[in-house]
Amino acid sequence: MVYFREVGQTSEVVAWLGKDPRRRVAYWRNEARSPLTWAADDSTYSTTGLAKLILIQATGTPIIAVRGPACWEYGGKTLADIAEAL
Repeated sequence: MVYFREVGQTSEVVAWLGKDPRRRVAYWRNEARSPLTWAADDSTYSTTGLAKLILIQATGTPIIAVRGPACWEYGGKTLADIAEAL
């Protein structure tokens, strides 16, 4: 399981995530194109695609760019940090 990071997010995003605990959770699968299955809808996404979707749904504002792997954490580290360590 990986978790959407609340660190650095607006109160609007944090409140939206809090309305349904499944919104924070995704399950990792070893699939290069769409490694996350979102607990909120059981659909598969890339790390960036799901981060953008969450931010758009939470704020109603189009998101141009987001560093998806930095938005997700596992074991207290972002997926970006884990990948850099490999």
